Amino acid sequence: MTASESLYHAFLNITMTYSNIIYILTLLIIFNNTPTSTRNFARFLVNILAWDFFAHVMMSFFHIYPLLPHLCFQLGGPILDLTNISYAEQLGHGFLVLCLLVTVNTTTALVLSFQFRYIFIAYSSKIVNVSRKWAYGYCILVHSFVSIVYVFLYEDWTIPVCEYPDPLPDKSNMFCFDPISGKPFMRTMLGYMLFFILSTVIFVILSFRAVNTNRRIIGEKTAQIQRIFLMNLLVLSGIPIILGALPMVTIFVLLYFRDFELANNIVVVCIVVIMNYGPVMCLGVIFMLKPYRTAVALLLRNVLSRFVCCKIKGEAVDTELKTMT
Repeated sequence: MTASESLYHAFLNITMTYSNIIYILTLLIIFNNTPTSTRNFARFLVNILAWDFFAHVMMSFFHIYPLLPHLCFQLGGPILDLTNISYAEQLGHGFLVLCLLVTVNTTTALVLSFQFRYIFIAYSSKIVNVSRKWAYGYCILVHSFVSIVYVFLYEDWTIPVCEYPDPLPDKSNMFCFDPISGKPFMRTMLGYMLFFILSTVIFVILSFRAVNTNRRIIGEKTAQIQRIFLMNLLVLSGIPIILGALPMVTIFVLLYFRDFELANNIVVVCIVVIMNYGPVMCLGVIFMLKPYRTAVALLLRNVLSRFVCCKIKGEAVDTELKTMT
């Protein structure tokens, strides 16, 4: 293992440690401090964060390292550092198919959140009597459809290491993909990421337009509240686009044009950036939305006050002991 590979794996181990802590704290704050009026929005947040949290849990045990210009990856991580696994090729494919499945569903959850936000603003009077189970059913149907299509296309992308058309480096724990028949899968993933970016922008624009259109009906104060809420949502939408979708687009472009000299190094950097998207998203949710920001401020205040009290009591005990001696 080269020095750059060791640094990459060490950095991912550190990233996964603090990411999982931030995810757990954020989900607990959302569950315990969401006002009744924003519970529907919070459900979409939990849907988004839960998918990405699952990816970070998996990455806590396994890592992948690209081997471009070969369309192959090397499986690594804490589990393989501790044990010698003979079926690393199959495990690598299973791990990556789950990671990309989570990526696809996180993207789908983000699109659904902006879609429903627009529907709520533009057609709130028409959907007031619609049962919530229809929304749940629609989301489940969309997630299921996208997942089935993804898994079907992924199967055509894989190829056994022994059948790879080009000579491979002498690396252990490799798993590879077909550089020819796998192109439709790469084009589909690239197109889906671009679709996510475009649909997010469209729904945000439509939501602002709907607020301005309904201003006379809902009142200026309510419209102002919704605009502030949408501005927060707009800022939060920039995090998955900049730290998630754009690096993923870059990865699939470089997998497609993998003979580029710096392709492998850029893909490594993109993976590291994507792994830090989740913690930044969690911190953005906490600091952009007032109920969660207030909850964190109270938590820090309580922790700090207890620390100060303990310190004062300790100093008082020390003083008393000195006077006694």
